[in-house]
Amino acid sequence: MSSQVELSNHLYPLWSAIRNQSRQRNHYLKHVRVSIALLSISLLLSSAYAQATGLSVKWVWNDGSAIPQGKESSSVSITLSNEGKVQLRLEFVGLHFAWMPNDTYTYGGGSEKANVLVPGQSITYTIPFGIPKNLPTGLYKCYAIIVHHVANDSAWTKVTSAHFAPENLQIVPVVVVTITSTTTLAQPADWTVDFAVLLAFTIIGLALLATFRSRRREKVESVKGAGEARSSEVKTDQV
Repeated sequence: MSSQVELSNHLYPLWSAIRNQSRQRNHYLKHVRVSIALLSISLLLSSAYAQATGLSVKWVWNDGSAIPQGKESSSVSITLSNEGKVQLRLEFVGLHFAWMPNDTYTYGGGSEKANVLVPGQSITYTIPFGIPKNLPTGLYKCYAIIVHHVANDSAWTKVTSAHFAPENLQIVPVVVVTITSTTTLAQPADWTVDFAVLLAFTIIGLALLATFRSRRREKVESVKGAGEARSSEVKTDQV
């Protein structure tokens, strides 16, 4: 009985510790879910507010949204248009991909420089980005972070907005295709073969005919020569 009590006294602290860790983990996961939800809502609201100010964003994958695994770089063309009624001053435009650390952006093509867009004006930035060499295949979310200022009557209002790509970046496996070339030799037509055979037999026949005529001519000439010799002998005897 005492051994059971001692065993219970040892197990109870362990069980309490496991239960506390489980509660802490659930609390942490709940906090993470709430943070992600708040971040998503804030990004959507900031994007909606940016559109309300007249900022229009168009996103183009220069190599397509499907990138073969192993490709280490590509680029995106971001076109910003002022479709509002007041001036917009661009401060920074960057790209964030799912494999990047938080608050990390890639920029280029002058997207880090200040530019003023009057109503109806547009500007396009071509922003390169690197891709980890061993990045697994799959879909990766990405968005453009845009920091700009909206002109008011006497000041500028700073707005930071996120604009998600219309299509997620997709890393696809590389497919190796082996192409084997074949050559087909044209076969002669049946009439060509028949004509060739007929021509060959004709040539052989003409050759045999020529040989036969030549031998016949030689035989006739030999007989004629023998007759002339006999005639000559007879005349000599008469004399």
